[in-house]
Amino acid sequence: MSRPTAQVKPESPLITANALVADVAGVYSNPDCVEADFGYSDGSEAERYLFDVLQRSEDLSSDSETLHLAIKDWPSEYHLSSKRANLLRPLPLEPGSRVLELGCGCGAITRYLGETGFNVDAIEGSAIRARLAAMRCRDLETVTIVEANFNLLTLPDGEYDYVLLVGVAEYARRFTPNGDSDRGALIDLLGRVKQSLAPGGQVLVAIENRTGMKYLHGAFEDHYSKRFVGIDNYPDSAGIRTYTRREWHGIADDGGFDHHTFLYPFPDYKIPTVYLGDDFIYRDDNAWCHLEGIDSTDYTFLFDPAIPESLTWQGYNAAGVLADLSNSFLVVLGTADNLEAYNDIDFVHLPDFRRKRHLCTIISKLRGSSVVRRSALRSDNGNDASSSHRLGSEPYIEGTLLSSRWVRTIMTESSLDDFNQHIIQYVDFLEAQALQGPLPMDLLPNNIIVDAAGDFRIFDQEWQTDDSTDIDYLLFRAALTFANNHRVALRQFARRFDTYDVGEFIRHCLTMGRRGNRLPEEFCQLEDDFQNRILLQRDIDTRSVLATPLVESPVRAMVNPRIKLTLGDGDACVIVSTEPLTPGRDWTTLTFKPDLPDSTDDKATNNDISIDTLTFQPCDANRPLDTGFFNIDSIKVMTTHNGSESVLWSLEGEEIIIAKTKFDGINYLIAGDERLLAVAGDRPSMHFQPSIRIDSIATRTLRVDIHIRFNASREYRLALSDFLVKEQAFGQRIKALESELDRRSTVIERLTSEIESIKSSTTWRTLSAIRKKISAKH
Repeated sequence: MSRPTAQVKPESPLITANALVADVAGVYSNPDCVEADFGYSDGSEAERYLFDVLQRSEDLSSDSETLHLAIKDWPSEYHLSSKRANLLRPLPLEPGSRVLELGCGCGAITRYLGETGFNVDAIEGSAIRARLAAMRCRDLETVTIVEANFNLLTLPDGEYDYVLLVGVAEYARRFTPNGDSDRGALIDLLGRVKQSLAPGGQVLVAIENRTGMKYLHGAFEDHYSKRFVGIDNYPDSAGIRTYTRREWHGIADDGGFDHHTFLYPFPDYKIPTVYLGDDFIYRDDNAWCHLEGIDSTDYTFLFDPAIPESLTWQGYNAAGVLADLSNSFLVVLGTADNLEAYNDIDFVHLPDFRRKRHLCTIISKLRGSSVVRRSALRSDNGNDASSSHRLGSEPYIEGTLLSSRWVRTIMTESSLDDFNQHIIQYVDFLEAQALQGPLPMDLLPNNIIVDAAGDFRIFDQEWQTDDSTDIDYLLFRAALTFANNHRVALRQFARRFDTYDVGEFIRHCLTMGRRGNRLPEEFCQLEDDFQNRILLQRDIDTRSVLATPLVESPVRAMVNPRIKLTLGDGDACVIVSTEPLTPGRDWTTLTFKPDLPDSTDDKATNNDISIDTLTFQPCDANRPLDTGFFNIDSIKVMTTHNGSESVLWSLEGEEIIIAKTKFDGINYLIAGDERLLAVAGDRPSMHFQPSIRIDSIATRTLRVDIHIRFNASREYRLALSDFLVKEQAFGQRIKALESELDRRSTVIERLTSEIESIKSSTTWRTLSAIRKKISAKH
């Protein structure tokens, strides 16, 4: 089908060099450069949704509130989130320059470049994505969208000031017809784009780190949806490969780039909210403090590390490998010695865009500067009606965050004493500050630096209210913010100190801070009012946050079930494990094939074997902090002989299994319509007593089949939460009934005492004597 043509843009040499023409959607192409099946997509449903959103939206800007509110899942977040442009916001790029963007996707980065004054040629191999990019940039005259496999295009020599490879370099061999190796294809790609650079031009590569922290801690590799494949150097590469920092040094040299440097976007290059500079990471022992509250994301499954990420980054920082283990890199490659402006970046804190746009800020510091600058994202920044939003500069303070000390205490100390002392010191500090003047709303532990002398130093006081903030409310805010930013530490707190939910943790902090007469619920409306003035949208109110349970620990990305057979009255046992499994929606059959000995009893005849107990362990006992959810509806012990199977023992049906099983560290939960088994102990196990005797073992093969479903925690966390909420409500009801019973018992005791007093009175005795005489006469 031929495309209707529109006027060619003569200002783009890419168009003329490849004889490209535009269709009615404004997408340029040439049949010789287009692949019919490009093979890269988020799926038709996701792309239809993006088409509808972009078609309806009147605000297509890179920081559009409308598009932010349309985010509903990961594909829409990736293509619509304002955080995508954070990758470029702090970079020293010269507006008005010519930019070549390879693999522009649906135009999130392209949009930012076009609206900030760059002339952009953006190439995308997918037809639908190219059209979506054109829709996103439909009001930008300086943007040209090209549908093509860029390997089939002729790139103009010496044309571009910048070439962008954002999430593209790892696919070099996947879309290169003659790539002999992943690395070789990448070198060829860099050689091609190098030729298209103007004098002094630069190539910017945003890419994951194959040895990034999240991968080392068990996250799934972003491209293969498997664990550890990148760390294992992609043994079965499908033409997609990311590289370590050390490997990039060699790639830059082999690609002919005499100069290169690194910047580190966190949590990764896809949705960055913090940038750390290369020199700063190695120069500042406390660079890790800038990553507090910045959680890594597993785009395949739930990422839930066993220790707080801030402590992990602290350890990497101390070991001098934070840069090497960051989740992503921005690699800047140049042919001229003009990269100093990138090296001058120490750190940048970028908006996460939960706020209303006029209240979004960028906080940055340059190398050699003694000040930190807070500036507005938009020039129309204004003040809130009841709180002043403060911008400007403040001195840079070296040290560690007070909140990070709270985390370290919870994770490393065996008692509450040290944590309680932290709370007392914080309240003492607030009381001392209150004597000097009004207390700001942001006087929280994450805005207090403990310097080398142990003194508290205040920074980042962004909000100035008309009146002094109440100390009790500040302590509430401190505990609430800490709970929101440090869920791993809070779960550890809950396990060690029997704390049920966020509200209970806050109550503990109020009590330790000598504010035990105040309840967290008293401050919910104050916090809601403040957050509603600042945030664009809230998914949950403060009172609901207080009810968030802490005791549950989500299922890890994999479980490793095993069985143990106890043979011959406990004289021997056989332990067999299956391969690690990923939780999900589907039922599966676990098959165990134990190798049994010839006999467990010297007196036995015919090599008989007896199995007295069968123990099933649903999760790896070496990871006692794991909590899993599962259902099981059958277990069978079978033998195979001459090709036929024989069932020696079985239990069928979940209710029968529950009734005939001894559980250790496993609870049976009923939450609404959901019924599930929940691992709750350090060594969870189910014990069966099949009492099986197997004869002629040499001619038989034993097999144990368990039909089971390991439920993904993201779905079943709600079920458990529902159960815990009902359990809490039931507990509160019991307390209320006990209180009512105590009250009635007190009333009964008082009435009994009054009756006894009446009966012992002269009046009562007189009336009783009269009543007897009257009764005697009748």
